[in-house]
Amino acid sequence: MFLLILRKVKKNPVVIARNPIAMLDSLSLNLDKCCINYQVPIDSNQSSYLPLPSTPQGPQENCRVFFSDLFVGGGYRDFFVSEVYKVDKYSELVGAGEYPDNSIAFPKASAGTFDGIAIDSKTRLILYSKKNFQGKVLVDTFGPLIINNVKHKDNLNTNRVNTENFPEELQSAYPPSTRIYSRSNMWNWTNGSCKIMCRN
Repeated sequence: MFLLILRKVKKNPVVIARNPIAMLDSLSLNLDKCCINYQVPIDSNQSSYLPLPSTPQGPQENCRVFFSDLFVGGGYRDFFVSEVYKVDKYSELVGAGEYPDNSIAFPKASAGTFDGIAIDSKTRLILYSKKNFQGKVLVDTFGPLIINNVKHKDNLNTNRVNTENFPEELQSAYPPSTRIYSRSNMWNWTNGSCKIMCRN
């Protein structure tokens, strides 16, 4: 069955698609072009973020970002998943500051493919496509939030991480509603730079 779907643009009807499948494919393509990587509105408390420190600070509760070469989830699985905040051979925990080179800020996560991020509560992450805070803003968002690489969304070893139950404490901090996939492959994100800021 074919449908004719119309919308108004400046009071004129415009054909979007002649069947719903084509319409959805078109919308998906346009969204990807518009928003290459996952980005959400800055939270309403952005004015309360503390000034960036002159030198990077160590990670602290409610002021840290966890970067991994693997997916980020509720338990460690070698080669596939890093446990949130448990630094392993694939991951780093980074505190507030300006980091002009991501490969220096989180070298273990950058050494391979780079597939997972966990942003703590009251923490904002801005990722730039180039070093020294140049290029496009790939991500500008705040926690609590887990971002895993959409490239491995259908991998049988990782495809349940964003929906499965975590241990109680992590489940409370990162329920499934706070776990998402990137809009594009994250592998190139390590080529750039980032800023991490926190609020009281």
